[in-house]
Amino acid sequence: MRELSEDGIEQRFLDPIPGYRAIKSLARGLGGSSDPTAFKAAVLTSPDGGSELVYLIEDHGNGLATVMIPSAPSPMGGAIKIVPRERIKILNVGMSAVARVFSQWGVGAQALLPKGKLQ
Repeated sequence: MRELSEDGIEQRFLDPIPGYRAIKSLARGLGGSSDPTAFKAAVLTSPDGGSELVYLIEDHGNGLATVMIPSAPSPMGGAIKIVPRERIKILNVGMSAVARVFSQWGVGAQALLPKGKLQ
C-alpha cells in the first residue's frame, strides 16, 4: 500500500471540501504569510479616482484579479469582484491590520496607506 505525504493527504481529502482552500488562504493572509496563495491587503482604485481597502484573493495572471471588498464592521464578509489588476496596489501591511480597520469602521486607515498618491 502506497503512503500519502502530508501534501497528498491535503490534496486528496481536504481540497475537495468546499471553502477549504479559501479558508487556508485567508488564514495565511491573516498570519502574514509570504505564500503566493495567501490573501493580501490591497487598495482598489476606482475609475472615478476613489479608493477602497480590499483583500486581493487571486491574481488571474491575465490582467484580471479577484478581490473581496469587506463590509464594515465585519471584515470577513463583503462583495467579490473581478477587476483589472492594474487598479490594485498591494499594501505593505498584513491582512489583520486591514481587518482591524474594518472592525473599527475605518478608523486607522490612514496609517495603512502609503505616503503620497495611491496611483
